[in-house]
Amino acid sequence: MPDCQHFNSHFMLFAGKLKEQLTRSAQTDDLVRELYVENANLMEALYVTEKRQKKAELQRFSVTNKCESITAAYRKLVPAVYKAVSLGQTAMPS
Repeated sequence: MPDCQHFNSHFMLFAGKLKEQLTRSAQTDDLVRELYVENANLMEALYVTEKRQKKAELQRFSVTNKCESITAAYRKLVPAVYKAVSLGQTAMPS
């Protein structure tokens, strides 16, 4: 009989350890699942952010080109206006 009790106590101890391990494993699975979901959300946010950044860079490039064009036009226009004003002309020559 003592062997049966000894076996039973070992069995119960082993069963308890397995239950604990199963609980920890389930918690770990939940954490891993949450991490995958969070990672997917972060990847989507990164994609959207990079897309917006690229759009902003293209818009900045366009605005920079427009500013350079306007600056070049002013550089050509200002001397002609200054010359016309100094000569007393009110209308710009064509």
